Amino acid sequence: MSKMGKKIILVIILSITLGGCFGGFPEVKKVGIIEGYVKDILTNQTLGQVTIRVQDVTFVTDNDGYFPLVRDSETQPYIIPKASGDGYSMKKDGYYGETGVSVFSYGQKNLIGYLTPKASDKIYSINGVARDNTGKILEGVTVIVNGVFSGESFKKVTDSNGVFVFDKIPGGNINIYAFKDGYTAYSTGRINLSSNKEVSVEIREDTTIKYGTIKGGISGFNKELCGHSLVVWGQEGSKEYQFTVADTNGKYTLYGIPEGKSQISVKSPGMYQPSPGSENIVAVTAGAITLHDVQMQYIKGE
Repeated sequence: MSKMGKKIILVIILSITLGGCFGGFPEVKKVGIIEGYVKDILTNQTLGQVTIRVQDVTFVTDNDGYFPLVRDSETQPYIIPKASGDGYSMKKDGYYGETGVSVFSYGQKNLIGYLTPKASDKIYSINGVARDNTGKILEGVTVIVNGVFSGESFKKVTDSNGVFVFDKIPGGNINIYAFKDGYTAYSTGRINLSSNKEVSVEIREDTTIKYGTIKGGISGFNKELCGHSLVVWGQEGSKEYQFTVADTNGKYTLYGIPEGKSQISVKSPGMYQPSPGSENIVAVTAGAITLHDVQMQYIKGE
């Protein structure tokens, strides 16, 4: 028998043997559990009692926020991701529900899905006085209240007595931020509003500082709107810190950003990769609106 004939026989034998072991080549598929955690977009804490669904698989997270997406079936236990991506949904009371599409991989682990909390139904007041570091009362200080309420921030300008009053602020996570050209900024950081609040704003004179506004939209890879996204400027815990939550159409505004180059970071609810400050450097012009749109990326396979 020729060498060619021996090769053909060997290939046929191998095909039959492997087909018997693995049920035939067409049936061999990469499989694996898709798993990860659901977190609060603001606090980064894991969330329990979240119903997460991909394809026909549904799981409700415990307090650790963990979800293993695996079918309860011996014959077809694993999710087989689609090459074009799979639709998913995430739902929890007190949070905006999210649906979307993500590119999952076989056996993908440590996925992070974010949910944005809703504002409280309760309404509170915030008032205070703005002064400089010598105790002098300051007129014309812009005071911003950002929070998880969707839409424009609340904004006031101090009067001749340095006073500002907000009388209808929804409760929940908020940030109070104040600024005036020629002075450093003031920030409370992220705080929980659960009662009426009085705030003393103190800013220091610095004639080199002027402020502008950053405005833009947040969308997904296929131009889908990323509503309720979290946009952060500065370092939490410092006086130069501000967060805002985009509206339902992914539109956001950050007031009082110092002139020059600034970084913002963005997290969108659902399964998107966070967009870090290194990818979002904005050249801010004093007294003007600087436009900056952000495109989020799907969580990709490992």
